[in-house]
Amino acid sequence: MCAFGQFQKDTLVFYFTLNDSDVSTLTINKKALEKAKTIDLGQNVELIGFADTLGTKIYNKNLADQRIQSVLTSIGSDFNTIKTTIVGETSVYGEQANNRCVILIYDKKEIAKKKEVPLIKTLDTLILNLIFIRNKDILLPESRPEVDRLYALVDSTNYISIQIHGHICCGSGMKLSQDRASRIQKYLIRHGVDADKITSYGHSNFQPRVPQNGEANKQINRRVEVVIVVE
Repeated sequence: MCAFGQFQKDTLVFYFTLNDSDVSTLTINKKALEKAKTIDLGQNVELIGFADTLGTKIYNKNLADQRIQSVLTSIGSDFNTIKTTIVGETSVYGEQANNRCVILIYDKKEIAKKKEVPLIKTLDTLILNLIFIRNKDILLPESRPEVDRLYALVDSTNYISIQIHGHICCGSGMKLSQDRASRIQKYLIRHGVDADKITSYGHSNFQPRVPQNGEANKQINRRVEVVIVVE
């Protein structure tokens, strides 16, 4: 869909209801909008607009454009610093509802820290070997030891925050990757992790660790990564 350069990318997704272009209609967009307002729009930022395959191609292209404009207005952009791409109708994400979206792609930015401020460190990223039911966020029983391993690490760590990143392989699936990350997030919250200290993100198949060929490589890319931030 788009070529990534040498910078590590991150994504936000805004969803829309059928034939609607108002990003504020769905409450699930609130968190993404708040995050978008904190992004430096002077970075290499791109908004990509999608629609489902219902209706004509011209109608869906215009609808995707209107959705992009709604996001731009909501995040307070001056419209000149963001690249926009209108894809229009697509079935790349599978279900019709999943294709009614706008994706914001931006460069991750390292925050410079003053010397007198204690450095924030992270433990080595923990990559969980989880097995989900195909195309769902439901874990199979054989994944339980991995989830328990994560909880044991979290429980023994004096953490500041925890980030959970969901990734899939092969075809795109932003919602699925987010749902799987959220599943692990909810597990930790149920076991006592402060909900304010844990966030989850979905990255679809935009950040593969290895080339997307062969079943072994697909399994490597189909993963959940956990970053534990400590002092």
